[in-house]
Amino acid sequence: MTLASRRFGHLFAVPAVGVLTVLVLFVAMIVGRFMGAGILISTGTVVIAGGIVGAALATRGGAWRWPGRHAVAVWVPSMLGGVAWVGALAIAQVLPGAAKLSWALNGDANNNLYFAGLIIDQHGVALGAAENPVPLTAALLALGIAPGQPTGDRIALLAHDFTGLGVVWMLLLAATALGAGAVAASIIERSRTRIVAVASAAGSLLPLTWFVAGLPIEYGYLNAHLMLPIALAAWLIYVASPGRVVPAIAVQFCIATLLLATWSPWVVLPAGFIVTLAVHHSSTLRTMDVRAAWPALVAVLPAIVWLAVATGPSLVSNGSAFETPGHGLPSVLPIVVVALLLLLLGGTLLRTQPPVVSGAITVAAATVVGSGALVFLARDSGAFTGYYPAKFLWMNVVVVGVIVLSFAFALLSRTRRPLLGITAVGVLVIIAASLGPPLKRPGVVRPPLERILSGAAWATGDRSVDLILANSDPADPGILWNSGEPDEAFADFWIALKLGGELGNGSGTGDPTLRGFAFAAYQQYRDTGSWAVPPVEQLCKVVTAIGGPVRVTTGDAGLEASIQSTCPDANARIDVTLQPDKAKAAG
Repeated sequence: MTLASRRFGHLFAVPAVGVLTVLVLFVAMIVGRFMGAGILISTGTVVIAGGIVGAALATRGGAWRWPGRHAVAVWVPSMLGGVAWVGALAIAQVLPGAAKLSWALNGDANNNLYFAGLIIDQHGVALGAAENPVPLTAALLALGIAPGQPTGDRIALLAHDFTGLGVVWMLLLAATALGAGAVAASIIERSRTRIVAVASAAGSLLPLTWFVAGLPIEYGYLNAHLMLPIALAAWLIYVASPGRVVPAIAVQFCIATLLLATWSPWVVLPAGFIVTLAVHHSSTLRTMDVRAAWPALVAVLPAIVWLAVATGPSLVSNGSAFETPGHGLPSVLPIVVVALLLLLLGGTLLRTQPPVVSGAITVAAATVVGSGALVFLARDSGAFTGYYPAKFLWMNVVVVGVIVLSFAFALLSRTRRPLLGITAVGVLVIIAASLGPPLKRPGVVRPPLERILSGAAWATGDRSVDLILANSDPADPGILWNSGEPDEAFADFWIALKLGGELGNGSGTGDPTLRGFAFAAYQQYRDTGSWAVPPVEQLCKVVTAIGGPVRVTTGDAGLEASIQSTCPDANARIDVTLQPDKAKAAG
């Protein structure tokens, strides 16, 4: 890092080293699978080798030096958001009633853990048309849950995986906060270090809001907090590109590879930066010797390979996936329009800084191209309200919003009272992002830290986790049915998936009865805050699908008689745990 900072500057070196580290670990997990090594062996070998090389370079004369004032002003305050986030989660581990694990278990969390477990079982990342085309999120999650995994006890393993998921998400959101802080302060005059530090700290707090953190957590979109720091790194690399065009293009190709393997529509951003750099410096690049251009020529190879073996085949065989409905994601199209106008206005006002104005135009063009392509592909499933266009635009608001915030801070730094202006704008932006557009379920649109610490991630802290772990053992399966537990729908969602409904269970898609029951319960509670227990016929189907004696926890003393009259052959053992007058539909 020190050597890279000396040669390229810290605004280039820090994101570049981060991007290259993730890419090298990812490649190691791909190569390790072909060699039959486990992911900890393949990545551990790379880390040890990198440590040895780094130590050797650091011992060279003059290799080490303390970071400059500007580097300290950018990167130290940008840790504020991450420190607040990590600290709050640490408090949640000991605070009675807090949601110390359940906050990370929404929506796609089950799929994330499934694909991470698959990578561990396969000893690395598999390639091919039939494999997951965006496995980077699962690969990093696999690195988080692989160490110390218990064997022979499926419930202990599930509890371990829940903890690992929370730790990985904690680190990714901290990285997002770091990147947001650095971007927010990146174009302020370098000599004004106090103003740089305030801007960096303010920007780092933005990812702790509902719009940036709460919404992905609500839907289980772990990949959002991997995509966001990578996209912010792309902006930092572009802004720092003057005088280092070839390295900038090389890193943008690396970023393109990572985004293709994370959430492929966002490849339009580094692709746009590559085109802009190539056009602006075409005369230099045309006359450049091949030896001088080798970093970019080497860096393009992983992107081409990934397009050929993963993204391309997946697009051909699974192109209909782009027609997936939006799952209730709030529409942010009006906010996108306003954000892009502010982006172009800010770039115009800062036109004396060439990378800024051309970067603003590039980001706006990438937004139009990316959203236009996704809307076209989703034209038969709601267009802008389809899953891919809606998610792309929502994440675009975050990235563009942080860049616009950096423009505002840079302009305010030129005023007579810059600290007051930057503080005021930072507070207003954080408040606005904490409000966000409403969802159907009341109480959701609240700062995520407040929901976690108060135990309101679902209904009652981590009670849902206790219920999941108590009922998800295939050797002693259980299900909740009109139990009076406020977290019944959320617990049954996980229980039904773990008992046969999750991906890859035999057929590769999960038992349709259990999967349908799981998502009906989850989506109904997520959207409305209540759970209407289905007729007993549905319970009969669930018990039959699970197989074996199934413990049914209920508060309905008449349920056993209902099962006997409806499906006498169902192998259910009724456990009435609540008084009949307390039984109700959970929620």
